[in-house]
Formats: sequence, structure tokens, C-alpha cells
Amino acid sequence: DANEGWGVGTVDSQAMILHTTNAGTNWTQQNSGVVEPLHSVFFVNNTTGWAVGANGAIIATTDGGANWSLQTSGVLNVLFDVYFLDVLKGWAVGGAGTVLKTTDGGTNWTQELSGTTTDIHSITMRNENLGWLCGDGGEIRMYGLDPTAINEVNKWRVDVAVYPNPANDWLSIDIKNAEGDWSYALYDILGKLVVEHKSNQTKMLFNRNEIIDGLYFLKISNSEGIAYTEKVIFN
Repeated sequence: DANEGWGVGTVDSQAMILHTTNAGTNWTQQNSGVVEPLHSVFFVNNTTGWAVGANGAIIATTDGGANWSLQTSGVLNVLFDVYFLDVLKGWAVGGAGTVLKTTDGGTNWTQELSGTTTDIHSITMRNENLGWLCGDGGEIRMYGLDPTAINEVNKWRVDVAVYPNPANDWLSIDIKNAEGDWSYALYDILGKLVVEHKSNQTKMLFNRNEIIDGLYFLKISNSEGIAYTEKVIFN
């Protein structure tokens, strides 16, 4: 709807939400129900939206902002941006590398690994498996392929060798100091699974006849939730 929109901000150190139905000619204030300053708002349609702000605040509405309810983020870091693909799947990002994800409209939020402690100010998602994070100092990070949750990152105690990269006839993966059942998967830049091998071996070979030229994302994972991703090129 080109005429309807929402804006958030701060007045006297308290949250403010504004709403327009005529492309910004007139704005009316809505009651956020929180005092924390708000930094970003996102609507997936003209009724369902979310706003995020200081102290991990996340609020949501299903009636166009007439009523807002507080959701439990599980963090106290400031949240700078929020993005949803639909009424269920969404992300919020913020201070100290915070990345939160929900798959149920915000009833539950889980923290994910961003790979940085820099403040993240923006997130955009192409689909559930591919997106980008932008933060302080010009930092840009690719998000995707189901990043390992923060509480699992310390489980990753193995070294991975991926070579040659770029690859021509074959791509070899060698996991050191590990055992168990592994999944080796290649995704294209749209997040679509191209080929996957499952094995109890810690060495894997992708043959050229399985893959066309292009940029891919390799994801290695096992049943314990250990995951590793790397960008690879076939040419």
C-alpha cells in the first residue's frame, strides 16, 4: 500500500510510533505500550508488524498498530533493525553482534551466531537461507544456510580444509580431529540446495559433473548441531 506507513523514534527519551494512511501528508501517533526508544519498524501487510529498540525491546501488532504487545527477546542489547519475510519468519539485529530469529511471529526468539561483536544496524533477507547484515565500520556479513546458534559455537573444535578454491574439476573437504555422521551441502546464491552428500567419513569430494560454474556456499553439519560454512567458487 503506497499510502500507508509507520515510523518510530524517540520523544523525551520514550518510544514514539507514527502512522500515516495518506502517504505521509498526515501522521497520527500510536501508543507503543513501552518506554524504550524505538529504532526500527517493519510491516508485512497493513495489519501485522513489529518494532524494536533499546534494552532488547520488541513489540508487535496484528491490527495495524491500534494495539501493540511486548514480546520476549531474551536479550538486553539495543536492537537496531527488524525484518520479516512473512507473518512467521523474522529477524532482529542490534548491539554487540546480536542476531535474533523467530519462526512463529515472535512468540519465541532465539539468538544466532553473527560472527562479529560489532554493532549490527541493518538486516535484509532474500529468503530464509540468504541475507545480509550491515554494521559499524562498514562491516557487511552474509547471513544464511542456518547459522549455528551462539550456544553451540563452542562445540566447533575441528579444523576444516576446503581446496582448491576456486575449484575446476573437483572440490575436496577434509575435516580434522572429528568423527560421526556428516552432511556436506552446496547451496547457490539464492539459497537453493544444489547437491548434498551424507557420510560418516570426514573427507568428501564434490565432482565437477555435479556442479556448473558459479558461486556457492558450502555447509558442513552433523547431528550434534555443529555447522561450518564457506564460500566456494567453481569455474
